[in-house]
Amino acid sequence: MEVIRAKKAPIQCSLHNPDNDHVIRQTHNLSKLLLSHSQDLLKEYLKCQGDPFNQSDFRPSPSSQPDLPRPLPEMWHSLTDEERLLDNFTAHFLLSHHLRHTQEEQKELNPNAAVLHALLETSLNRTCHLLANIRAVMDNMGVAPPDLDAPLPGNITIFEQKVKGYWVCEGSRDWLERTERDFASLVDKLPNF
Repeated sequence: MEVIRAKKAPIQCSLHNPDNDHVIRQTHNLSKLLLSHSQDLLKEYLKCQGDPFNQSDFRPSPSSQPDLPRPLPEMWHSLTDEERLLDNFTAHFLLSHHLRHTQEEQKELNPNAAVLHALLETSLNRTCHLLANIRAVMDNMGVAPPDLDAPLPGNITIFEQKVKGYWVCEGSRDWLERTERDFASLVDKLPNF
């Protein structure tokens, strides 16, 4: 059986330049760093919430998830680079706002959880940086960002705040897996110098 190796087509855009190559590589590296960090954030978040959150079999109802798009890994291969960029921009835009709400809630709910507060602060700052990088890549490739409204915090119970925070931390991890994969695909298409 003969194996045919397909060459990966370089990214085609009229604005392709070495600066954009650098931003794509930088974004890929940042997504890997954030993905590693997201595991620590989720673990610390669960530890600080008490029962039932810190139990190994804890899994809240999916109906309590905030308005975050799902990464949909099963559809990944059918998406274009532009669709992947738009998906990532939308997800990280919403996540940045949800992380900020979670951070504010946790300062009230767990005022002495210094490690959690630091992890949330770092995650929020890096997510905003990641979002700026994604936007720069989109601009360089001629992809217009969608018009999005920032999600507003709702009037919910303490338990619902904790559940929402769980979904935000898990959603962040899931999206960072997708973002790392999407930017690995873009890096593979860059010309090798």
